Amino acid sequence: MDAAHTVAVRDLTAARKLIEGNDIPTRTAPDGFYVSAGDACGVPLAFVQS
Repeated sequence: MDAAHTVAVRDLTAARKLIEGNDIPTRTAPDGFYVSAGDACGVPLAFVQS
């Protein structure tokens, strides 16, 4: 992953469940998870615990 927008969330598990529940694949990252650019309208999104 080169560059991404980072989204800080209170609950990584809940955020991932919500995203995957909408048929959007996620990938595990060292500090949380991310959604690829192809699945996020052109910009990768990294999700981390706030």
